[in-house]
Formats: sequence, structure tokens, C-alpha cells
Amino acid sequence: MDPALREQLDSLKSKKAAAQKKIHAELTKHRLSFKQAEGDEMIDEQPYSREALPPDPMDWSAEQWARHDRPQAPQENNTGYKNMAGLAHATYLKETAKRTVDMAQYEKSKAEQSLQWGDHQHAALVPSTPAAENVDALVKSLQEASERKQKRRTGEVADKQYVNEKNRQFNMKLDREYGK
Repeated sequence: MDPALREQLDSLKSKKAAAQKKIHAELTKHRLSFKQAEGDEMIDEQPYSREALPPDPMDWSAEQWARHDRPQAPQENNTGYKNMAGLAHATYLKETAKRTVDMAQYEKSKAEQSLQWGDHQHAALVPSTPAAENVDALVKSLQEASERKQKRRTGEVADKQYVNEKNRQFNMKLDREYGK
């Protein structure tokens, strides 16, 4: 490739990157101001229209980007989980949010262990017994989860066994569609 052409191409790329950074900064500033003024009426009362925007997104102003992005903004409500991994992660976060950790007690037990065992190379092999109240709290949470599952299982159909709630719903859907 011709060096002059390569140089011209590089300068155009750098201009494009600078323009994108500028637009991104303006958009970020506008979004922050929009979040601060949340609840107020929109700055631009014109109806949303793609035809009103310049054809090249590089020429759009921050307000035009905000107008363009507003209808596409993701909704905050939880519409469900697409897979079991998402459901498991949400359940984990919910369960860990319920737990309270006494950091003072944790540091105290950690210090006691280090005094008892020293800086042992194989710290994973050091026996550790959790406090009785922590074990009781864990048992209680597991029992509550088991009771919730039992209530769901015995609710509608007691003669069939299902792997999980989603499997039960799927089987019910099949029964509705194809009948027995």
C-alpha cells in the first residue's frame, strides 16, 4: 500500500476515534444529567423519529443519541431467566444477601487458628469447626428451602415426580397442547 495513502487512512482513523470519544463523553454527560433530573419532563418534547436524525451517526449530537437510545433502553424489571445457570446465580445472590457475617468474630477465630497452628504450609488441612449458631442458621435455611419445594410439589399433582419446577411446567404445557 502506498505510504501516503496509509498515512491518510491512519489520520482518518484517528479523527474518527477522537470524534467517537467526544460523542461518548457528551452522551455520558447527558445521561448523567438526565438521571439527575429524573422525574422531570424530557428536555426534548419532540416525538421520536429516526428520519429526524442525520444519516451518519458520527454527526449526531448528545441529545439525538439520547433520543435514539431511549426507546432501546433495557427495562429494569426482571422478566425471568433464560437458563438454569441464571436462576442458580440469582438464587445464590439472594441467599448470600440474607446471611450476615460478623467480621469481628471471623477475625477473632482466624487469629485463634493462626496462634494454634502457626503459619502452617498446608493451611487447608487445619481442622476448622464452625460456630454452633452458624450451623443452626445453615440448617434452618436448608429446611426452609426444602419446605418451599415440598409445598410446590404437593400443590397440584402428587402422583407424578418432577425433576424441578420448570420440568413440571413444561410437562403441564405438553398435556395442555397434546392432551392425554
